[in-house]
Amino acid sequence: MFDTLFCNARIVDGTGTPWFWGSLGVQDGFVAAVLPRTTKPLSRHTIDLEGGILCPGFVDGHSHSERPLLSGEPTDCKTMQGVATENLGLDGMSPAPMRPIPIFWGGTRANWACCRRKRPSARWLR
Repeated sequence: MFDTLFCNARIVDGTGTPWFWGSLGVQDGFVAAVLPRTTKPLSRHTIDLEGGILCPGFVDGHSHSERPLLSGEPTDCKTMQGVATENLGLDGMSPAPMRPIPIFWGGTRANWACCRRKRPSARWLR
């Protein structure tokens, strides 16, 4: 038995195959099953999507959500778009280790000034 069942949905699963009629079962806050329309599973709550499109578990392969996630800013927009997994720390922008360094957040001019003050070993910065 699922906690919640989303039924009567046009499911787009991201595999490149055409959408199909089906249901999605949620258990303990996680997607537990994607089922064809012909199955009739039991659930505590049922939500009829009335033919709406359901896209479970998209992966955002290039994200910059580190700062909002760590600062407590809302990230509902991601889950409302169906994103279940994000790749973070791309482009050399990772907040770890967490210590106050005035780089990446002050704009290009401030970043270059910070690099010059720190005297990095790269010759092209001098």
